[in-house]
Amino acid sequence: MGCNLSVQRNKNKLHFIDLLNLEFLDEKGENDREIGFMDLYNRILRSIEAIRSKDNNGGWTTIIIDDLSHLEIAAHGSVKHVLDFLQYCRSLTSEMDCFLVILNHEDIHSSDEALQMLSHLDYISDILIKAETLSTGIAADVHGQMTVIIKDAPGGLIKKLHSFQFKVKENGVEFFYPGSRF
Repeated sequence: MGCNLSVQRNKNKLHFIDLLNLEFLDEKGENDREIGFMDLYNRILRSIEAIRSKDNNGGWTTIIIDDLSHLEIAAHGSVKHVLDFLQYCRSLTSEMDCFLVILNHEDIHSSDEALQMLSHLDYISDILIKAETLSTGIAADVHGQMTVIIKDAPGGLIKKLHSFQFKVKENGVEFFYPGSRF
C-alpha cells in the first residue's frame, strides 16, 4: 500500500514477530503452549515499553495479529490457550493505551471449538470490520463489501453500522457507498 515497513522497522517503530516460525518448546524440547504464549506476550510487552520509553508524546500503540489461525497452529489447536493469550493482549488496551487489531479468516474455521472462539472475539470486541464477497455474486467494478460495526461497549449494543463496497486497485483500495457506482 505504499508504506515502507523496512524504514519503520529500522526506526524501531515496527516490531515484527513471525508467528509461522514460532515454536513453543520447554527446556526438554517438549511442546509447552502456556509458557510459549507467556513468552510471546512478554515480547509484545517489552516492545510496547521500548516504544513508549522513546516516544513520550503519549501516542497510542497498535498491536496487530495478522491472521488468528497462526496462533491456533502455534497452540496445536488449543483454543483455550489462544483465548487466554488474547485476553492478556486485550488487557494492554487499557493498561498501556494500545489498540488490539486481530485479522481473522472465517472461511478456514470449521470446528465447533474454533467457531466458539470467533463468537467470543465478536463479544469482546469494540469494533468489528468484516470484508466479504458481494452477496449478489461477482461484479466487474465492485470486488466486495465491507461492514463496520461499532459497539457502545464490548458485548454491548450496536452504536453505529456502516456498509461500504470496495474495488481493489493496483496501489490501493477504493471504497464507496453501495449503489453509488454505475
